Amino acid sequence: MGKNQRREIHRWEFDPLCPLDFRFRDAQHLAESKPTQWADDDDSLVLDCAAFLRAVHAAETSRERVAARARFPLIRATVDFAEEHTLRRAEVQARLLAGQTDRQIAARCKIRPKLVGSFEQLHFAVRHCLRATDYLQKQVVGSCRWEGFKSNQVAEFWSLCALGGGVVAVDFFVGRLKDVLRPGDQPSLLAYFDRRIPLRVQGFVAAHVVPFNEQMGAVWNQCQSRLSKAKGDDAEYVLESDTQQRVLIRLARAHLMGKPLPIRPLATTQKSPETPKVAANRGGAAPSPKTRRTPTLRDVEALLAEMGIKV
Repeated sequence: MGKNQRREIHRWEFDPLCPLDFRFRDAQHLAESKPTQWADDDDSLVLDCAAFLRAVHAAETSRERVAARARFPLIRATVDFAEEHTLRRAEVQARLLAGQTDRQIAARCKIRPKLVGSFEQLHFAVRHCLRATDYLQKQVVGSCRWEGFKSNQVAEFWSLCALGGGVVAVDFFVGRLKDVLRPGDQPSLLAYFDRRIPLRVQGFVAAHVVPFNEQMGAVWNQCQSRLSKAKGDDAEYVLESDTQQRVLIRLARAHLMGKPLPIRPLATTQKSPETPKVAANRGGAAPSPKTRRTPTLRDVEALLAEMGIKV
């Protein structure tokens, strides 16, 4: 490109609201005779996908539908793959976020390289913005980062690992989950708490899947306080570290199973209320202002005692 030649700027390259499947959405718009919103007007993949969608929608019989789908084999395979809710699709997405090539992903996931490239462009366009980690976390991980993960959100967890640790992290966590899942098992984050998985790995998963709220913030503070007091004594520090891992695993199990966290819920305590005389002068009953109460060290110690851990 010459010095005086400017590169064409595409809206999808800088729009923070652009979804990852913008090409497929715009193909749907074209199929419905609506203008595109993000994709380029001459994007061949969008045009082919729009033609595919129009042909499928126009088919009146099953034979016509099969014939319409057969005219666009790559588009058909890409759309079918995007509708999968399998470990294979979750792994492909994570490896795309980790920056692997089509051939590298195809070799690990037993899928055609062309299908990987078509899926990325049509449904999961991340390669142009791999450095924009905040944008990708919002698009791929969403509110799971602070509200906590659900047990079936394996794809979101692997995506978080890919953004934070790259290919090494993806290889490790994909491998650990596949080690414990049996044929026919539904992918679940709870599977990471299998006895065959090391405590440190379980603790890492637990620390990232629990919600980040006042209750958990207080638990983190108290656990870190216990660790700080154990510094200088290697044996005591290792013991406290293992204790923290087990506490987090217990809380993560409860969260992933949809149960309340097994620590005392946030309570309320009254501030100094107005005296009856002052309330009477105001012409009403005395108000009862309240303050939020977070778990204390005793709450965490009670949980440890319940788990059989010496406090």
